[in-house]
Amino acid sequence: METPAHGELCPDRYDSYCFNGGTCYILISTPFCWCNNSFKGNRCQEFLLPSQQPERTVSSLLVILIVVSLLVVILVITGRTYCYCRKRRQKRRKERGRSLYHVVARHRSIDIG
Repeated sequence: METPAHGELCPDRYDSYCFNGGTCYILISTPFCWCNNSFKGNRCQEFLLPSQQPERTVSSLLVILIVVSLLVVILVITGRTYCYCRKRRQKRRKERGRSLYHVVARHRSIDIG
């Protein structure tokens, strides 16, 4: 039996909240029953005939939402990495311009030219 992705099991005071073997979860401070495949209803009180039992599949909207979320996360990580690398390159260029070796080399090239 699948279970909801979010939510916590209900506290002991809700032990008899769900009927027919349903599992109680708290979703947004409200008890919610996750029924086994043979029952339905807000508290698993209705019996389902085998011909009525729904297939529990992941909806395409959920898949799209997950893919879009992952793309956003990847874009954010890529952008932050790009900015970090760019800052480091700029910092190295500044430090290179201040190092004694580059100052001497720059003065020598001015003297020669």
